[in-house]
Amino acid sequence: MMPRSSLQDKSLSDYFDEGAKQAKSPKVLANWIITELLRELNDRNIPFEKNPVPVSHLVELVELVSEAARSPASPQKRCSRNFSQEERLRGR
Repeated sequence: MMPRSSLQDKSLSDYFDEGAKQAKSPKVLANWIITELLRELNDRNIPFEKNPVPVSHLVELVELVSEAARSPASPQKRCSRNFSQEERLRGR
């Protein structure tokens, strides 16, 4: 594991704070940052300051996965609803 610097700690803290403002569950987001994001960055030897994942993208991913875990059919339902809305807008 790469040694942590105070710059990395500040960057990580700012990243989480921004994500916590957007997330439905900041605790779930924190778990994803700690377990998934930091692991991926560490495996690739990328310091957190050079993290290529925008916090909004991670928040969106966490929300989608959390929703799917609560109701496995919900992503499919959302996709179907999107198609239905598009068809209505196109007058089908």
